[in-house]
Order: sequence, then structure tokens, then C-alpha cells
Amino acid sequence: MTAGASIVAALSLGRRWRAAESFAAGAATALLLVLTALCNAVDAASAEAPLWVISLSGAASAGVFVTAWVYSRDLSSDVPRPLRRSEVVHFMVPIAFLVHALWAMIAYGGSAGIDLGAQAGLSGLLFRLSGLVLLFAWLVHVTAYSAATILTMRSLPRRLKLVFADTGGRDLIWLRAIIALLVLHIPVAIAENLGLLDVPELLFALLSSVLGVLFATWSIHQNPVFQLTPSEKRRIAVDEDATEQPRYAKSLLGDERMVQIARRIEAVFAGERLHLTPNLSLARLAAKLGVSEGHLSQTFSRHLKCTFFDYVNRWRVEEAKRLLGDPEAIIAQVGVDAGYNSRSAFYSAFREATGMTPAAYRDRQVAGQGAAEPAGGA
Repeated sequence: MTAGASIVAALSLGRRWRAAESFAAGAATALLLVLTALCNAVDAASAEAPLWVISLSGAASAGVFVTAWVYSRDLSSDVPRPLRRSEVVHFMVPIAFLVHALWAMIAYGGSAGIDLGAQAGLSGLLFRLSGLVLLFAWLVHVTAYSAATILTMRSLPRRLKLVFADTGGRDLIWLRAIIALLVLHIPVAIAENLGLLDVPELLFALLSSVLGVLFATWSIHQNPVFQLTPSEKRRIAVDEDATEQPRYAKSLLGDERMVQIARRIEAVFAGERLHLTPNLSLARLAAKLGVSEGHLSQTFSRHLKCTFFDYVNRWRVEEAKRLLGDPEAIIAQVGVDAGYNSRSAFYSAFREATGMTPAAYRDRQVAGQGAAEPAGGA
């Protein structure tokens, strides 16, 4: 059963790799996490792990932070970004650890760290010194790539709001959680090496195994966040049939042209109620108006002073307010009817805009209507 599931997962990963090169980085991250777990398990199973196992663990853990950064960068990029040959420099520390592991395997075989003191000569001294240098390099390396990954993920929500009205499923919450656990591992590993903490290696092995499995499972189903689905592409193609304006024109707009585009945006939202369309994107609106995405972005940021996400949600919140005027309104259905594709997105947007939950707003509206009726009758 396990073997069959593994084969299916491997085939699924293969299809994803062919569709997007970023998934190779995701698979590499998962494999490196599993390799780290195996090294930790070997260390836990013996009093002292062989020197080459310790160096191999350093290579795997250092590699995890690079591939995780590459994966998050590629997933959140609006254009494909395959790894170039010049970027092999990112893997210099993992490669150095691999060389160190090979050195340990050839020179010391299965010797453990406790036996190294008995090794005489210049070779043993150089090996110890290189190990200290690599330990420092590992610390700098994982700190730098953790920071790079965090910065990449931190800018993602803002960038998504520029082009999508709904960011659910594209915000990579699962990846954020795994990155947070990886970053948390750094001070724990440092404290353990300094003797400040006594963390069982088996615990590290278990955590790395779980993260590896979760990473592999979720990455199989994760598309690049700025990639449109086939159905979205078909709808855009239909809307573009009568469009002559290039979608990606980015020339600087004058104020008068931005005012014209802003009026057309308001007209299409008011007339066609475009905000009720689930998973609405800037590309879809551009195709609908026959205006380039670049010109739309300029209009939103420079003239309307908001993101595409915020603009659409203003219309959706107003629609939700209207629907909540009905005392029999079902909150969950109101969110769907207002264009939201999830209950959490509806609640979050409504609370941010009004300062209260949809239920509280409905109750206030109903109470206000009840208080107004006697006055009207009098």
C-alpha cells in the first residue's frame, strides 16, 4: 500500500515538474528534509555518529534553506524563473559540507567524533579546523537564506492584492508555517551545539521527517500563485476577442487617461456587477475593458489610491450590507452572493471595512428598522 502510494506521488510530482520547474525545488526540499531526518536518526541510534554522517547532515540542512528559498521565490514570481547555472553559488556551503563528508569517509571511515582526538598529524588538525569553519558558515548561510525566504513571503500578500480579488489558496499559508518551523530550528540547533540545550536527535529526526512528508504532499497540489487556471484563461480569451489594446502595455498614463479608465471601471462594476464574479483577476478586468493590465495597475495605484483587491472588496462589502438588511438573511449565503469564495475571506473583509461582524451588522440593521417603524406609524 505504501509503495503504491509512493509511486502515485512520484508520478504526480513528475507531471508537476514538467508543468513548472519550481516544483523541482519543492521536491528537492522535501528530499533534503528526509535526508536530514535519516542522519539525525543514525545519530540517535548510536552513542556517536560517524563523522561523515554529521557532515552529510550539515549539507542536507544547509541545502534545505536554499531550496526552500528557491521554491518560495519561484512560486511567488509572476514570471517563470528557472535556476541558472550562475546561481550554483547559492549551494556552495552545502557542497563544502559534502566535500567534508567525503573527506571524513575516506580518511576516517566509520570513526566518530569522540575518536578524532586520537587521530595524529596535520590531517586531523585541518579536519577539525575546517569543521569549525563550516559550522560558522552554516550559521551565516541558514540565517541569510531564512531572511531571504521571509522577505519573499512577506511581500507576497501585497503583490497578490494588486492582481487578484480573492487571495485564498494563493497566500501559501502552509509554506509559511513550514518556513517558520525551519527558522525556529536555527536557535535550537545553535543552543544544542553550545551545550545549552539537550534535545534528543530522535526528536529532530521525527520533525524533519514530518516536515518532509508535509512539504511533498502540499507541493504536489500547489501551483505558482500568479498562474491563472485554465477556466480563467478561457474566460479572458473570450473577453479579449474584441480587444485591440495589448494586455501588457506599460507606458506611463496621463491623468486624463486614468480618469477615463477609472470611470469605465466604475461603470462595469455598477452595470455588470463584476464584483460578484468569484476569483476575479486584474487580467479578467483588463480583457473586459480592452485595457492593458499595466494601465489598470497604474489607475488603481495612482488615481484610485488602492489595490485591485481593496477596490473589489469595497463593492462586495456594500453588496453584503444590502443583503444583510434582510432579517432572514443567512450569513454564509450572503458571503457567497456578494462574491466571496470563502467564509473566512468574507468575515475578514467585512470586519475590516465596518469594524463589526456580518451578524452584528445584520442585528443592528434589524434593530434600527424595528425602532423606525413606530416612528413612521406615528
